[in-house]
Amino acid sequence: MVRRAFKPEQIINKLREAEVLLSQGSTVGEASRKLGVTEQTYYRWRKEYGGMRAQFALAWVLRNPTITSVICGTNSIKQVEENLGAVELKVTPEEIAVCDEIWNQLHPPRFAYGSQQTAR
Repeated sequence: MVRRAFKPEQIINKLREAEVLLSQGSTVGEASRKLGVTEQTYYRWRKEYGGMRAQFALAWVLRNPTITSVICGTNSIKQVEENLGAVELKVTPEEIAVCDEIWNQLHPPRFAYGSQQTAR
């Protein structure tokens, strides 16, 4: 395989693609081949950019206009630094739309006080 230099944004996008492929049942080898990288490169990227899932989730929450603050539990300075990376993470409108759709399917119904009767 020819060695190529990828920009961080390209690596993040490839890791996102890999997650989709893996969730669909592909092996790491199959996903790596489809992305045009070696398994070794995939694992190195995962190690370097491993915190991306949490960062991506935080980035999505931060871009939600109805949320006024985000509280994160952390155990180390490294986790705080990773979480802060969410502020600068670029999330495309398509990715926001996919996350919104998933949230709309999975979130619990809102509880409106007085609207639900309980039998006693």
